[in-house]
Amino acid sequence: MGLATPIAILAGTNVGSERGILIRNGAALEKSGRVTTVLFDKTGTLTEGTLNVVARHSFPTLKTRLPDWEKLAASLARPSRHPLSVAVAGLADGDVALLGWREVRGCGLEASLGTSDSSRPTSSFHSFDPRFSPAPTASLAHANPRPFPANVVSAGLASPSRQDSQSPPVARLGSLRWLRECGVPTDEAAAFADTWSQQAATVLGVALDSRLLGVLALREAVRSPRH
Repeated sequence: MGLATPIAILAGTNVGSERGILIRNGAALEKSGRVTTVLFDKTGTLTEGTLNVVARHSFPTLKTRLPDWEKLAASLARPSRHPLSVAVAGLADGDVALLGWREVRGCGLEASLGTSDSSRPTSSFHSFDPRFSPAPTASLAHANPRPFPANVVSAGLASPSRQDSQSPPVARLGSLRWLRECGVPTDEAAAFADTWSQQAATVLGVALDSRLLGVLALREAVRSPRH
Protein backbone atom coordinates (compact mmCIF):
# COMPACT_ATOMS: atom_id res chain seq x y z
CA MET A 1 0.00 0.00 0.00
CA GLY A 2 2.89 2.32 0.69
CA LEU A 3 3.95 2.23 -2.96
CA ALA A 4 0.48 2.30 -4.51
CA THR A 5 -0.05 6.05 -4.31
CA PRO A 6 3.33 7.23 -5.71
CA ILE A 7 3.18 4.60 -8.47
CA ALA A 8 -0.33 5.76 -9.41
CA ILE A 9 0.84 9.39 -9.48
CA LEU A 10 3.86 8.48 -11.62
CA ALA A 11 1.76 6.50 -14.06
CA GLY A 12 -0.85 9.26 -14.24
CA THR A 13 1.66 12.04 -14.87
CA ASN A 14 3.33 9.96 -17.61
CA VAL A 15 0.00 9.42 -19.37
CA GLY A 16 -0.80 13.11 -18.96
CA SER A 17 2.49 14.18 -20.53
CA GLU A 18 1.83 11.93 -23.52
CA ARG A 19 -1.42 13.85 -24.02
CA GLY A 20 0.14 17.28 -23.64
CA ILE A 21 -0.75 17.76 -19.95
CA LEU A 22 2.31 18.69 -17.89
CA ILE A 23 2.21 18.59 -14.08
CA ARG A 24 4.87 20.67 -12.31
CA ASN A 25 5.09 18.64 -9.12
CA GLY A 26 3.16 16.62 -6.56
CA ALA A 27 1.94 19.73 -4.73
CA ALA A 28 0.39 21.09 -7.92
CA LEU A 29 -1.31 17.75 -8.51
CA GLU A 30 -2.69 17.79 -4.98
CA LYS A 31 -4.06 21.34 -5.42
CA SER A 32 -5.68 20.41 -8.73
CA GLY A 33 -8.24 18.38 -6.82
CA ARG A 34 -9.66 21.62 -5.45
CA VAL A 35 -9.77 23.47 -8.79
CA THR A 36 -13.26 24.57 -9.86
CA THR A 37 -12.43 26.77 -12.89
CA VAL A 38 -9.82 26.48 -15.64
CA LEU A 39 -8.99 29.45 -17.90
CA PHE A 40 -7.34 28.98 -21.31
CA ASP A 41 -5.67 31.31 -23.75
CA LYS A 42 -7.72 29.77 -26.52
CA THR A 43 -5.85 31.00 -29.63
CA GLY A 44 -3.69 28.14 -30.79
CA THR A 45 -4.40 26.24 -27.55
CA LEU A 46 -7.99 25.12 -27.86
CA THR A 47 -8.24 26.22 -31.48
CA GLU A 48 -6.31 25.53 -34.67
CA GLY A 49 -4.91 29.07 -34.66
CA THR A 50 -6.24 29.88 -38.14
CA LEU A 51 -9.23 32.11 -38.80
CA ASN A 52 -11.84 31.21 -41.39
CA VAL A 53 -14.84 33.03 -42.82
CA VAL A 54 -17.73 31.04 -41.38
CA ALA A 55 -20.66 33.23 -42.48
CA ARG A 56 -21.41 36.14 -44.77
CA HIS A 57 -24.43 38.25 -45.55
CA SER A 58 -24.99 40.87 -48.24
CA PHE A 59 -27.41 43.77 -48.26
CA PRO A 60 -29.39 44.81 -51.34
CA THR A 61 -28.56 48.09 -53.04
CA LEU A 62 -30.23 50.04 -55.82
CA LYS A 63 -26.87 50.87 -57.39
CA THR A 64 -25.97 48.43 -60.16
CA ARG A 65 -22.44 49.58 -61.06
CA LEU A 66 -20.77 48.41 -57.89
CA PRO A 67 -17.85 45.99 -57.53
CA ASP A 68 -18.60 42.58 -56.09
CA TRP A 69 -18.49 43.20 -52.35
CA GLU A 70 -16.64 39.99 -51.52
CA LYS A 71 -13.98 40.75 -54.13
CA LEU A 72 -13.76 44.28 -52.76
CA ALA A 73 -13.23 42.93 -49.22
CA ALA A 74 -10.54 40.52 -50.43
CA SER A 75 -8.75 43.31 -52.33
CA LEU A 76 -8.72 45.55 -49.27
CA ALA A 77 -7.38 42.75 -47.08
CA ARG A 78 -4.73 41.38 -49.43
CA PRO A 79 -1.89 43.85 -48.65
CA SER A 80 -2.07 42.97 -44.95
CA ARG A 81 -0.69 39.92 -43.16
CA HIS A 82 -2.86 40.15 -40.07
CA PRO A 83 -4.69 36.83 -39.45
CA LEU A 84 -8.06 38.50 -40.03
CA SER A 85 -6.79 39.95 -43.31
CA VAL A 86 -5.37 36.62 -44.46
CA ALA A 87 -8.75 34.98 -43.94
CA VAL A 88 -10.65 37.71 -45.79
CA ALA A 89 -8.09 37.83 -48.61
CA GLY A 90 -9.06 34.30 -49.59
CA LEU A 91 -12.71 35.20 -49.83
CA ALA A 92 -12.64 35.84 -53.60
CA ASP A 93 -10.31 35.67 -56.59
CA GLY A 94 -9.32 38.71 -58.62
CA ASP A 95 -8.64 42.26 -57.56
CA VAL A 96 -10.50 45.55 -57.40
CA ALA A 97 -8.19 48.46 -58.27
CA LEU A 98 -7.54 50.62 -55.21
CA LEU A 99 -5.85 53.95 -54.51
CA GLY A 100 -4.53 55.39 -51.24
CA TRP A 101 -4.79 52.15 -49.28
CA ARG A 102 -4.31 52.69 -45.56
CA GLU A 103 -4.80 51.04 -42.22
CA VAL A 104 -6.65 52.70 -39.36
CA ARG A 105 -5.45 50.84 -36.30
CA GLY A 106 -8.13 49.47 -34.07
CA CYS A 107 -10.66 50.09 -36.81
CA GLY A 108 -10.01 48.64 -40.26
CA LEU A 109 -8.77 49.24 -43.79
CA GLU A 110 -9.83 51.81 -46.35
CA ALA A 111 -8.99 52.92 -49.89
CA SER A 112 -10.50 54.77 -52.82
CA LEU A 113 -11.65 52.80 -55.83
CA GLY A 114 -9.05 53.08 -58.58
CA THR A 115 -9.23 52.67 -62.32
CA SER A 116 -6.58 50.06 -63.10
CA ASP A 117 -4.69 47.21 -61.51
CA SER A 118 -1.49 49.26 -61.74
CA SER A 119 -2.90 51.53 -59.05
CA ARG A 120 -3.10 48.68 -56.54
CA PRO A 121 -0.90 49.23 -53.46
CA THR A 122 2.05 47.01 -52.79
CA SER A 123 2.69 45.13 -49.58
CA SER A 124 5.67 47.28 -48.48
CA PHE A 125 3.89 49.06 -45.62
CA HIS A 126 5.32 50.15 -42.30
CA SER A 127 4.97 47.75 -39.42
CA PHE A 128 2.13 48.29 -36.96
CA ASP A 129 2.66 45.61 -34.31
CA PRO A 130 5.19 42.74 -34.25
CA ARG A 131 2.72 40.48 -32.44
CA PHE A 132 0.63 40.07 -35.56
CA SER A 133 3.25 39.80 -38.29
CA PRO A 134 6.81 38.60 -38.68
CA ALA A 135 7.60 41.33 -41.18
CA PRO A 136 6.56 44.95 -41.83
CA THR A 137 2.91 44.81 -42.66
CA ALA A 138 -0.58 46.16 -41.96
CA SER A 139 -3.64 44.98 -40.10
CA LEU A 140 -7.36 44.57 -40.08
CA ALA A 141 -9.69 45.32 -37.21
CA HIS A 142 -12.25 44.25 -34.69
CA ALA A 143 -12.27 44.75 -30.97
CA ASN A 144 -13.11 41.14 -30.20
CA PRO A 145 -11.35 38.75 -30.12
CA ARG A 146 -8.22 40.44 -31.51
CA PRO A 147 -7.87 44.08 -30.38
CA PHE A 148 -5.70 46.45 -32.39
CA PRO A 149 -3.52 49.37 -31.37
CA ALA A 150 -5.15 52.76 -31.66
CA ASN A 151 -3.23 54.91 -34.14
CA VAL A 152 -3.11 55.23 -37.92
CA VAL A 153 -0.57 53.62 -40.22
CA SER A 154 -0.69 54.47 -43.92
CA ALA A 155 1.20 53.64 -47.06
CA GLY A 156 2.49 57.18 -47.21
CA LEU A 157 -0.53 58.33 -49.16
CA ALA A 158 -3.19 60.85 -48.34
CA SER A 159 -6.33 59.68 -46.60
CA PRO A 160 -8.93 58.57 -49.15
CA SER A 161 -11.74 60.54 -47.51
CA ARG A 162 -13.93 62.08 -50.19
CA GLN A 163 -13.56 65.79 -50.84
CA ASP A 164 -16.39 66.29 -53.31
CA SER A 165 -18.88 64.44 -55.46
CA GLN A 166 -16.27 63.92 -58.18
CA SER A 167 -13.91 62.02 -55.92
CA PRO A 168 -13.81 58.22 -56.25
CA PRO A 169 -15.89 56.31 -53.70
CA VAL A 170 -14.17 55.14 -50.53
CA ALA A 171 -14.24 51.43 -49.67
CA ARG A 172 -13.83 50.25 -46.09
CA LEU A 173 -13.39 46.92 -44.35
CA GLY A 174 -13.46 46.84 -40.57
CA SER A 175 -15.45 46.80 -37.38
CA LEU A 176 -19.07 47.88 -37.41
CA ARG A 177 -18.25 50.43 -34.71
CA TRP A 178 -15.72 52.12 -36.98
CA LEU A 179 -18.04 52.04 -39.97
CA ARG A 180 -20.69 53.82 -37.90
CA GLU A 181 -18.12 56.45 -36.96
CA CYS A 182 -17.48 56.92 -40.69
CA GLY A 183 -21.17 57.59 -41.30
CA VAL A 184 -22.19 54.11 -42.44
CA PRO A 185 -25.54 52.95 -40.98
CA THR A 186 -25.17 49.41 -39.63
CA ASP A 187 -28.61 48.75 -38.11
CA GLU A 188 -29.42 46.09 -40.69
CA ALA A 189 -26.34 44.12 -39.59
CA ALA A 190 -27.30 44.07 -35.90
CA ALA A 191 -28.96 40.65 -35.91
CA PHE A 192 -26.05 39.06 -37.81
CA ALA A 193 -23.51 40.65 -35.46
CA ASP A 194 -25.37 39.58 -32.32
CA THR A 195 -25.74 36.00 -33.52
CA TRP A 196 -22.10 35.48 -34.42
CA SER A 197 -20.59 37.53 -31.60
CA GLN A 198 -22.27 35.12 -29.20
CA GLN A 199 -20.44 32.30 -30.98
CA ALA A 200 -16.99 33.87 -30.39
CA ALA A 201 -16.75 35.14 -33.97
CA THR A 202 -15.25 38.40 -35.17
CA VAL A 203 -17.70 40.43 -37.26
CA LEU A 204 -16.44 42.75 -40.00
CA GLY A 205 -18.38 45.00 -42.33
CA VAL A 206 -17.68 46.01 -45.94
CA ALA A 207 -18.86 49.46 -47.02
CA LEU A 208 -18.63 51.75 -49.99
CA ASP A 209 -19.00 55.39 -48.96
CA SER A 210 -22.05 55.43 -46.67
CA ARG A 211 -23.51 52.14 -47.90
CA LEU A 212 -23.03 48.85 -46.04
CA LEU A 213 -22.56 46.16 -48.68
CA GLY A 214 -22.06 43.07 -46.55
CA VAL A 215 -20.84 41.57 -43.30
CA LEU A 216 -18.52 38.68 -42.49
CA ALA A 217 -18.10 36.45 -39.46
CA LEU A 218 -14.66 34.97 -38.82
CA ARG A 219 -13.83 32.32 -36.28
CA GLU A 220 -11.15 29.80 -35.44
CA ALA A 221 -11.87 26.09 -35.60
CA VAL A 222 -11.64 24.19 -32.30
CA ARG A 223 -8.93 21.55 -32.19
CA SER A 224 -10.04 17.94 -32.43
CA PRO A 225 -9.96 16.18 -29.04
CA ARG A 226 -6.75 14.27 -28.40
CA HIS A 227 -7.19 10.76 -27.05
